[in-house]
Amino acid sequence: MTLAWRGGSISDATLTKIRGLIGNGEGRVAHFHLDSRSLVTAAVGYYCPTAEDATTLRFLNKTT
Repeated sequence: MTLAWRGGSISDATLTKIRGLIGNGEGRVAHFHLDSRSLVTAAVGYYCPTAEDATTLRFLNKTT
């Protein structure tokens, strides 16, 4: 899978590397929270501008 964005596209390998770097700096959480810019975010940098966008994310419950 390749993520398309305004500047071009990002491969899975690059996305994985970026998420690792972001996770080290901002942390990884399994819930919605406000990031350093007060934007609703989940996990490692998944921006959720609307409630509808939030419903598309799938969380894994490791205890079940």
